[in-house]
Amino acid sequence: MSYRFEKNLFVLNRLSLQKFVFSLVLTMAIGVHLTYAQGGELLKQQYRKGRIRTPYQKLNFEVTALASYVNGTSGNTSPTFGYLVSSKAQWRVSQTIAFSSGVGYARVGYQYNFSESEKYKDKISYLSVPLTLRLFPHKKFLLEIGAQYNFVLWANQITSENTLRVYEKGIFQNSFGLLVGIQYNFWNRFNASVQYRFSKRFSNPYAFQTNNLEGIYSGISFYLFKPTPR
Repeated sequence: MSYRFEKNLFVLNRLSLQKFVFSLVLTMAIGVHLTYAQGGELLKQQYRKGRIRTPYQKLNFEVTALASYVNGTSGNTSPTFGYLVSSKAQWRVSQTIAFSSGVGYARVGYQYNFSESEKYKDKISYLSVPLTLRLFPHKKFLLEIGAQYNFVLWANQITSENTLRVYEKGIFQNSFGLLVGIQYNFWNRFNASVQYRFSKRFSNPYAFQTNNLEGIYSGISFYLFKPTPR
């Protein structure tokens, strides 16, 4: 009964994540449409009157701190909290399009039960290198989609008695993944950020330890240079 309940809860969590990702992708599609839909005489009139003053900094640097809520995708684990800190460079090729890349340190994981009294957590530390496309449908919003490659540094297991076991190399491996996200500029050079990340690599389907992870990341991004009007 307990296993069935946990299985159903996992399915609900997966559906919630999928709905979030669908909504985010839909928002990005609408943003792209709005970015390019405006044209003709109205656009010319706005330029003549000087009303288009979208912040435009060609090269910028970003420091991000995100809290994460991550789980394995095998169905026999449950999510735990973690974090991601990163530093990235952003190259804006136009008023509405930019590319971003950098490096981040992530500490994520999940938990599982061998029995009612035996509970374990796996915690994985890795370097994440993303490459993303960014769209700016509005001066306050940033939409992002791209790929990431994760280099595993180390991993350990934490028992319910808080004893620590370090996994040997090879159990967790480097992985490839995707991410989608949105940022909102709420004050000066500070943005609120929400992302969905998914990483995948072949894992033993019968083992608790997995390289396949997904989760929600949210936090704050700080930009080194204040955007200036074009």
